[in-house]
Amino acid sequence: MAQWQSVMGSAPSDDNDQGGDHPLADVSWNEVDWFCSGLGLELPTEAQWEYAARGSDSQRYPWGGGLGRRQVLQQ
Repeated sequence: MAQWQSVMGSAPSDDNDQGGDHPLADVSWNEVDWFCSGLGLELPTEAQWEYAARGSDSQRYPWGGGLGRRQVLQQ
């Protein structure tokens, strides 16, 4: 919250006025895009997001093509 206020000037809504160490809620994509621009950053594209989620070898999951025993047991 404190970083948001330093870049944007104010809280995005009254719901977010809980102090500097709380996460933000109910923030639109456009607001986050403006915030990132204020820091010289940008949101990832859909392709970048998918690459990060799937890994470099295009598997269904970052750890491979299927659920392993450990992942099945956690469901």
